[in-house]
Amino acid sequence: MAENALWIADFLGQNAKITLWAHNGHIAKDPLYGGSGSMGHHLNQELSNLYQVVGFSFSLGSFTAVGQDQYGNYTGTMTHEITTEPRRNRLILFIIMLRTQTSPLTWMLFPLIPSGITG
Repeated sequence: MAENALWIADFLGQNAKITLWAHNGHIAKDPLYGGSGSMGHHLNQELSNLYQVVGFSFSLGSFTAVGQDQYGNYTGTMTHEITTEPRRNRLILFIIMLRTQTSPLTWMLFPLIPSGITG
């Protein structure tokens, strides 16, 4: 994935700006993800400060993911559904400082920083 993104950036030229939309695990700067490091790790190694990460969260909806067993063999796809509705008439936004986190597990356990914005 990182190699493809770098090829596109090279093709578009020095002043190009690219947005990649991927699962947080893929864009994280994790050197151990998948055994050889996440796409974000490789992009960060190549681009340094030019690679910036923005993570997103959701509280309602579904997604499909590919599972793996302990040996890295794919076990097929599964659809996961989040059915818990957010608090009515109150949206709490938060920020996770991904710049200081290297692993998805690290930032999932890191305390949330309230943004001070509520709806």
